[in-house]
Amino acid sequence: MSHARTLAVALTAPLAFAPTSVRAQHADRLRVAARPTPVGSTDSTPRRRPPAGAPVVRTLTAVAGYAAGFYAGAYAGFQFNHRDTGDDFDGWPEALLGGAIGGIAGAAAGAALPELGSSCDGGRRLARALGGAAVGAGVGLIGITGTWIVVLTVPVGTVIGATVGAHGCHASST
Repeated sequence: MSHARTLAVALTAPLAFAPTSVRAQHADRLRVAARPTPVGSTDSTPRRRPPAGAPVVRTLTAVAGYAAGFYAGAYAGFQFNHRDTGDDFDGWPEALLGGAIGGIAGAAAGAALPELGSSCDGGRRLARALGGAAVGAGVGLIGITGTWIVVLTVPVGTVIGATVGAHGCHASST
C-alpha cells in the first residue's frame, strides 16, 4: 500500500464512526432534556457553587492574560506603523495603543478561561469578561489628566472589570 493511500485511510477511518457517535450524543441529550423538572424548581440544570477562591483565580489568570496580551499587542502595534525617522519615540504611540487593546483582550481571555463553577459556557463568559475589561479600561482612563497614574489605573481597571464580568456568570445558590 502506498504512503498516500495509507495516509488517506488513516485520516478517513474515524469519519466512518462519526455519524454513530453523533447520533448517540444526540440521543443522550434528548434523554437528559426529557427528564422531569423537580417540584419547586424552574430549571433542571444542576447548580454548583463556585469554589471559595474563584475570584482570586480569575484575577490571577486575568493578570497573566493582560501581561501576555499587552506584550503581543504592543509588539504588533509597534511593527504595524513603525517609521524610522530617527526620533527616539518612533512607533511608541502605536505600541501603546496595541498594548492597551491586547491587554483588554488578554485579560478577558484569562478571566474567562477557568470554568470555576460557572453556569455560562465559555463564549458567554468571554463576552462578559470582554465587556467588563473594556468598561474597566474606560474607567481607568477617566484619570487621564496628563499624569502617570493612568499607567496604573488602566491595567487595574481592565483586570478588575474582566474578573467581575466573568465571575458574575456563576450560578446562584438555590
